[in-house]
Amino acid sequence: MTDYLDLNIYSRKCFNTRESAVKLLETICLCDEFTPDRYGWFEPIRKPFSRENMEGAIEALLNEQGNEFEPDTPNGMVLLKRTKKPKCYYSAEWSRYKHFPFEVSCYSIEVNYVKKPSNLEKWLDLNNKLINIHEAWFASITLFKEEMWKNRLIYVVPKGAKDEIPGSEVQSFVGTKLNEGIPGIYWGNYFNKFYVDWLGREKFETLPCIRKEYFPDGSVFFTTAEYPWDWDTEECRKLQRQVMEHLGKEAFFDMETFRQTVKEKLGKNGITDPEKLLPKVKTPKFPF
Repeated sequence: MTDYLDLNIYSRKCFNTRESAVKLLETICLCDEFTPDRYGWFEPIRKPFSRENMEGAIEALLNEQGNEFEPDTPNGMVLLKRTKKPKCYYSAEWSRYKHFPFEVSCYSIEVNYVKKPSNLEKWLDLNNKLINIHEAWFASITLFKEEMWKNRLIYVVPKGAKDEIPGSEVQSFVGTKLNEGIPGIYWGNYFNKFYVDWLGREKFETLPCIRKEYFPDGSVFFTTAEYPWDWDTEECRKLQRQVMEHLGKEAFFDMETFRQTVKEKLGKNGITDPEKLLPKVKTPKFPF
């Protein structure tokens, strides 16, 4: 099975004008090696796509017909993929759901390609441009395996559960809603100016990390290992916990602690839904 390096962008940016939609797709196509050749609204993604032929993708992203029927909750998305090497898969999304203030867009590339340091740098350069065009609040760059370890819970449904079959194995994604807490610390981490100021800019100046970049708009990007595939080393895991302690662990979802809580308490005292055990995470007062 092919492993992927994922860029997950948490954003409130709306691509609801033709100009903004074109700019996003042009950004995606900046590097020939990463330019997709197919697009669609859902799998399988089969419609032809190129720099010269992106009209269908623009229409999908704008979703003008769909939004006519739901004017109070406008949204749009387009799926793109590159079938040639290196294989890439992109999911660009935007919305204005009141109950879900941040939309997540994901840009993925096969790991084998980025194992060459110069290729990794090219991919990170595009990631930076995508983060900018999305006006990201938070973003993570992580191997799919790391993402699954940090935010996927697998558990056995206890007796007494109403919506699931007791004894069956279920998986769910937890801690991924940015408005309810920062999802975690990963190999690569981007915080916009709002989060840097809220967590404490002085803390970022003394942040324990491997690589750190400051941007003119006040945002910060840092990594916790030399390469993304080092995330599962003892050194990287230790550094990631140090980062959470340094920035304030109460602001982060911590999957390792949550797994232990579920192991100890699920199925006891009438608790059959692990989401009832989710910890309260500190969140800022958002300006919206």
